[in-house]
Amino acid sequence: MLDKKIKTVQESISYIQEARNNETKSSAGDKYETSRVMMQAELDKQNLLLQQFLQQKNVFLKIQRTKPSEKIDFGSWVETNQGNYLIAVGIGKVKEVFVISLASPLGKALKGLRIGDKTSLQNKEYRITTIK
Repeated sequence: MLDKKIKTVQESISYIQEARNNETKSSAGDKYETSRVMMQAELDKQNLLLQQFLQQKNVFLKIQRTKPSEKIDFGSWVETNQGNYLIAVGIGKVKEVFVISLASPLGKALKGLRIGDKTSLQNKEYRITTIK
């Protein structure tokens, strides 16, 4: 999923750069400058988005190097009575799994818990059934 997002943003960046470079200066100088400024702003936005996706991908690659633990921490696969969670970066629901970060409210509540432990958040009780 992240690779697809990265590719889409990279294509968008290429398109914007090409359009900016092909922009010809017309007799309406202000219009030309405004157009280039707008393209540059969009290019900056897309570059920032690309960096965020690349950082998220690097975080996912770190999961492969984490050691299994009896306690919930970064890289843990957690099964609860409320659903399944991967503790990594906060990107939301992917298929049947919620991918959350330790910095999220639920991530903070789950961190350090073991199988059989319970925690509550927003009037929901989370009972830990599996940690991988």
